[in-house]
Amino acid sequence: MEQETNKIIQRLVRFVIIVIWLTSAMLFLEGGQNTYKLISWNRVTGTYERTEKYPIIENSSSSDHSQYFLHYYTFNTGGGNFNKSVYDETGDKKINQEEEILYNPANPEDSMLLSSNDGISKLLIATICAIAPAILLFIIYKKYGRDYLISFLTHH
Repeated sequence: MEQETNKIIQRLVRFVIIVIWLTSAMLFLEGGQNTYKLISWNRVTGTYERTEKYPIIENSSSSDHSQYFLHYYTFNTGGGNFNKSVYDETGDKKINQEEEILYNPANPEDSMLLSSNDGISKLLIATICAIAPAILLFIIYKKYGRDYLISFLTHH
């Protein structure tokens, strides 16, 4: 019975390690892409022009409403003015408020708010997710030895 419980625990730990490493890989890809934009795209200051408020009806038979905001901003690249919009759940943007904009110099229509680029934080979380299973495996190695670790990772 105890041996069966140990096998279940081993399988569970192996599964958790794989899930954490796969999550880490996905975060590395997305965070790396956003960080690439931060490094290679141009940065300008944009200005909010207007905000539109839209209700979201949670349940059509209820009078419960929530809302979202569509903020329109404009920015100049030196090669022309560009208008973009960004969805937000808060109405905290003010007309003429300035915001840092990242834009693709090859295609300025491809732009994003600098505040929405969370590539660095995703890379940090991905690094932690990648290191955590390695630390767990190292602890297993130190506590039980090489043979147990190999057995732990390879037995089905």
